[in-house]
Amino acid sequence: MCCQKLELGPISTNAFLLWEDHGKEAVLIDCPPFGGNEVKELLSQKNLKLNEIWLTHGHWDHIAGVREFPQFEGKLIGHPSDQILFEKPELMSSFSLPELVLEPVHITDWLRMDPIWTYGEEKFQFSTAQVIVRVISHFTLSRKISASWVM
Repeated sequence: MCCQKLELGPISTNAFLLWEDHGKEAVLIDCPPFGGNEVKELLSQKNLKLNEIWLTHGHWDHIAGVREFPQFEGKLIGHPSDQILFEKPELMSSFSLPELVLEPVHITDWLRMDPIWTYGEEKFQFSTAQVIVRVISHFTLSRKISASWVM
């Protein structure tokens, strides 16, 4: 498993690109605005195709970069507790950047409603990319995780 931490966008929001060694598919965890070119460059360097974007929550600094991937056809995963922010990001306009255009994000797959997950003896709450990365270390990338955790 490979994990590249990225600090993207105007406020250096953490994002993570994940892929399997010698794999061809990648998962992007969080999609900050103005970071698309850096992500695309990394995908090109590693010869990877972006097949999933996981949004840890609905704040503008984690979702506004989705619009920078207009040809993206993979899964866009989010938690239903932030559905209103994904669908009506203008609610965040008063605390985002004035020059930022906020557009709705069309989630294709929702995480289950239960915010606490268990893996063995450990419990995880899906609110930050760091927690998701920790969970991923127990699995072999998104296909197995998505199949069991997405509604």
